[in-house]
Amino acid sequence: MAMLLKSFSVLFFLCLMLMLVTPRGWADEEPLILDNPEVFAKNKRPAVVFPHEMHMQMVDCLSCHHDYVNGQNTLDADMLEETDPAIRCAACHAGNTVVNLKDAFHQQCLGCHRQMRTSGQATAPELCGECHRR
Repeated sequence: MAMLLKSFSVLFFLCLMLMLVTPRGWADEEPLILDNPEVFAKNKRPAVVFPHEMHMQMVDCLSCHHDYVNGQNTLDADMLEETDPAIRCAACHAGNTVVNLKDAFHQQCLGCHRQMRTSGQATAPELCGECHRR
């Protein structure tokens, strides 16, 4: 019993030390909160917690970020910087636009999630409460 307790103590200590010395950069990026109170003044559902880092590992940036001219996405992926507010969906889809922000989110996200399901890939959220979690 004493040997088991000693082994547990050593393991606990090693785990604690590993947590203390692991650089913050190795941790997962904080998810983006898709909430725009100027556009969604009366939200009926909670904001979406969007795991951007996970999506960056799964799809090309230009699958989501776009600037269409004559049906072609002319956006240069090298110009995408997370700190630049101009790359946020609301930069182009807020206000009087062809596709409003809510529809842009739903068309882009749900369209991709449905395509994943129909092509036999891993499933992604498709129901309201799966993204808009209370």
